[in-house]
Amino acid sequence: MTASVAAAALVMMPLVASAETCNGNTCRTSPDRRYEGGTLYVDFDVHGSGNAEYVVTSDGSVLCRANFDAQAPAQSRLCTSGGRHGYLEGFVSGPQGPSMIGLRW
Repeated sequence: MTASVAAAALVMMPLVASAETCNGNTCRTSPDRRYEGGTLYVDFDVHGSGNAEYVVTSDGSVLCRANFDAQAPAQSRLCTSGGRHGYLEGFVSGPQGPSMIGLRW
């Protein structure tokens, strides 16, 4: 029973994850591995009050972009890739640091 629970946990974990925490109000992450499709999540957080934004690109083309309230707690959202593949970059910017951006799939 324990082996099957451990195996199930491994299947549910993301294959690739990349995250950065930055002291300033902007932050960038860029995984070393190429995104080949599948479920893609963006994790993000900034501080301060007002508008903030995250953007995820693949080989320079925007996959997903959204504005959010900087006062909101750390969040995770599904990023729809539209079937595109490539090397990803994630960016977040807000009114005040620290900031955090992460990508996982």
